[in-house]
This record gives sequence, C-alpha cells and structure tokens, in this order.
Amino acid sequence: FIMVAVPQLGTPKAIATLLHGEGMPFDWFPFLLTAQESRTVAENMASGYSLLPSAEYFNRVLDPVVEFDPGTPTLAPYVSAYGVAVTSETELTHFLTGVEGRAKPTFADLLTPNILNSALLTQAEENHAGLDVWQAPDSIEVTQIAGWGLDTVRGVRYFEKVLSDSIFCATGCTILDHEPLFTIDGDVTVVTPSAIAQSDAKLFLNIKNLNDSLSLDINHLDILEAPPLLDFLSAKIKEVIFSSQFIGTSLPVPDPADKPSLRLKIHSPVSIDIYDANGKHTGIATNTPFGFPLIEEQIPNSYYFEWGEGKYVGTSAEGFTTLVLNGEGSGTFTLEVENVGGGSVGPHTFSDVPVTANTLASLIIEDPELPLPDLKLDINGDGLTDANISSGEGISTEELLGILRGMIKGLHLPTKKEARLLKMVDKLEKIIEKEFKKEKQKKERVDKEEVKEF
Repeated sequence: FIMVAVPQLGTPKAIATLLHGEGMPFDWFPFLLTAQESRTVAENMASGYSLLPSAEYFNRVLDPVVEFDPGTPTLAPYVSAYGVAVTSETELTHFLTGVEGRAKPTFADLLTPNILNSALLTQAEENHAGLDVWQAPDSIEVTQIAGWGLDTVRGVRYFEKVLSDSIFCATGCTILDHEPLFTIDGDVTVVTPSAIAQSDAKLFLNIKNLNDSLSLDINHLDILEAPPLLDFLSAKIKEVIFSSQFIGTSLPVPDPADKPSLRLKIHSPVSIDIYDANGKHTGIATNTPFGFPLIEEQIPNSYYFEWGEGKYVGTSAEGFTTLVLNGEGSGTFTLEVENVGGGSVGPHTFSDVPVTANTLASLIIEDPELPLPDLKLDINGDGLTDANISSGEGISTEELLGILRGMIKGLHLPTKKEARLLKMVDKLEKIIEKEFKKEKQKKERVDKEEVKEF
C-alpha cells in the first residue's frame, strides 16, 4: 500500500477554501468559477470538510492554523474568543461556526469568514476519529511519500485593513482581511506531517531541488508525474533496488547551498508579474487562445494566487528576476519582498507608494542575498522613470518630488503650463536642499486619498 502526498490528517489550505473560496476548485482557472461561487459550493461539500485539520493534526504540528492580529478593534471579538491563535480542533470548530458571534456573510462579501455547516463538521470529525488511529494490518507493507520544499499554506492570518473603493466601503473603512502563512514543509497543498501520519515507512521527495535541477514545475497537482517518483514506484512494484538524490528517508532541511526562493506580496490597486532570466512568466496571462485571463506559472517552482485584497507570487531565485507592476487605480500600494533559503534576509518593504491607473513599476533582483535595488517608478506610464523608490516605510521628499513631476507630465497640459509647474517643483527642490537637506531622504507616509484627489 503506497500513499503519495495524501493529506491523512487534513491540511490548513482547506480552511481558506471553505471560509473564503480561495483556490477551489480551479487554482489555474479562477475566472471560470468565482471565489463567491466556489465558497457556496464548498459550504455543503462533505469531502471539503474531511480535508480540514483533524484533532491528531494539532498533536503533530505546532504551527497554528489560524492567527489573529491583537490590539485592533476589528480583531477584538476573535482574540477574545480564541486568543491570538487557533491551536486545537475544538477552537477550529468554534471559529468555523462563528462562536465569537460574527454574522454569516453575504454572497459578495468574501472578506468575512463564512459560517460552516455544523453537521458536516461533526461528520468530518467522526470520520477522522477513526482514520487518524487506523493502522494497516501487519500483512500489508505501507509506504508513505511526502512532497517537500515548496511554499505550502500552513495557516491563515487575519488582520485589520483600511479598504477603499469597494462594494463594502464607498469612501474607506476598516475591515477584516486575511493572508496565507507559509511553510516549506509541503508540496504547495499538503503539509509534510499530514502526509506521513502512519508509523510505517516514510519517504520524502525533495520537489524544490528536483524542479531546480531538471527545470520542472512539479507540485501536489502533478506529483505523480515526477520522473524519480515514477522510477521509485516501478522499482517498488518490481522489487528491485532503487536510489535517487531526490528521494530519501530523512526529512530534508534547508541547505545554504540550495538556490534561494523569493516570496512577493502586494496589495491592490496593482497587478504583479515576474519574469526569469529566460523570459518565462508567472502571473496572469491575458493573451490566451481562450480569450480570457489565465494564471500562468512558467517559471520552475513558481506560483501566483490572490487571497482577500492581496496578490502573492513566489519563485526560485536564480539569475535575474524581474518584477513588473501595473497600476489598476489611484491610491497607494505596499510591496513586500522576502528571500527564503540559505543566507536569507528580509523581508524588504516598499510601503505607501503612490500609484495611478497608468503607473508602471519594475524591480530587477540580480541576487536576493545582496541589498535590494530601488523600485523604478513610472507614475504616468510614459516609459520614463520618475522616481527610484528605496525600500522602507513611506516616501522620501526626493522620491515624492520625482513622483510629482511624473504626475504633472501625465496631466497632458499645454506646454507652457506644464513647464511652469515643473519649474515650481524645481524651485521647491532647491529650497528643500538648502534649508531641509537632512529631511530630503527621510521617509514619510503617503495618504492614498490625497493621491486620488490630485
């Protein structure tokens, strides 16, 4: 009996699927079935409940499956009911059924966690009560194979966020948002401890090194297409000796010699795409034969998905990685860049960067272990860099002056009026250099509403 990447104890990704419609059922085709429709279907799908972390999962895994940011009014009811983290099956059941008192969200409201079907939760718990202690008869040889090395959702973090221009808030309000928490102990979908729950033989497929070495893009979805795994299964059935550098009996550990990985997180209103040194793309592809956008993950060990108000991208960082941002509206955005692996540093944050619907921005990362370069910002989309934004909280006066010049040029004013305004900015810059030189490089927060009004 051979189990390959089986979520024996459930997996935390199912929490986001059931509560928010994230990643189900079409990770690659999210535009065929909306997240709202996915959540509605999942709410009464018994098989989805069986994938929730079981009681035994919490005995094996220390990482909480749900976390709440304390100290904010929006999260206060959750923290009061569950503490800062959900660490048991009982707490998870209470959260899934809204014991803290939240109302069931409307069809369109994906940011508020859904209220799940208590009968199906009870049924799933009863099923796991038997499955979690099951052991194969002595006459049956059991082998468990777990995927390892890829960013895998190990939980959901809830936090307070100011939201503007949405169906919920016309002028801006404080709402509850959520984001994924990652571990590399998994295959994108199933965390490693859940795939090796039995006491029998355990094997680990190092998917990250496999993909990096052979330029593949194997994950949970197509793990049975991994060449060394197919060779192992063939050898096992034929009872012949087999060995592979990618399959071992010990849980892999990060090696400083391994290729590092990048995790990128950004909040609207911008799109995000990444390209490797060979021009391979990960992000949303709009030029498709089907005529509608599709998620494209051409770069090995890469992913793209959207949760709540955020967009998340990850990739192995080998050679140049080019990040491209396109504005989708007026406001500000925050970009987080984290290097994961040997010698990792970060995360680096580009915070409160102004953006318009015409804005283009790019960041070329040559080596994630070196200081992060500046983000090149073209605020009006004319192909010229208006400001080089360094990482950190807010925008410096120097960066803001460059952005202001770009905004003026984007107004397409008569030549004389444009020249007059630009001359005023030049004059302002000289005054700042003369009287407030020390303040020029200081970062300051930017109000997104002021950007929209401009």
